[in-house]
Amino acid sequence: SNNGVDEVRALNESVHTLPYNSERKVYILDEAHMLSKSAWNAFLKTLEEPPAHVVIILATTELEKVPETVRSRCQVFQFKKPTRAGLAKLVLDVGKKEGYVIEPAAADLIGMLGDGSYRDALSVLQKVFAATEGKTLSRETVEVATSAPKKEQVHALISALAGGDRGSALTAIERAGKSGADMKLFLELVLEALRATLLIRYAADLR
Repeated sequence: SNNGVDEVRALNESVHTLPYNSERKVYILDEAHMLSKSAWNAFLKTLEEPPAHVVIILATTELEKVPETVRSRCQVFQFKKPTRAGLAKLVLDVGKKEGYVIEPAAADLIGMLGDGSYRDALSVLQKVFAATEGKTLSRETVEVATSAPKKEQVHALISALAGGDRGSALTAIERAGKSGADMKLFLELVLEALRATLLIRYAADLR
């Protein structure tokens, strides 16, 4: 909401004020690509020659929308999304600190639900904590707390596909939908299980 030229002019003035206690003043502009063209133009001089005590951090998920004249004046660091395994490890570490015992399969599912985001994975974990009475989290616990597709639903579809039973396959999909399961996640779990099955059968050394 503070993306106009007036806000940037105010920032340009404030950077010249020395910090009170620390050695530096740090300005973080989140969603920097939302700044207007006139705001960027007003900001260029400060970006090019900031005071020695000032550090300016521009954070954005859409770097291509940041003008080239701005990017050329900055050091650009691109952060990759965390992997599913990395999110699962985070879940296990946080769970341990909170006094929970989390099964690896449960942590893996939460990592999948996190969809490449630390914040989302921790939000899912917090939701599971709130919905659990004990201190042990199984995959089934996570499935119930998050309405994630159950293993049985996934295996029912795979078994039907393996047997060439189209009727049972459609029934399995219908039951998963009626249970309130996230169908996008359901498909991801089905594809994952199919991949694991094919690797075991035809290329066990690639697992």
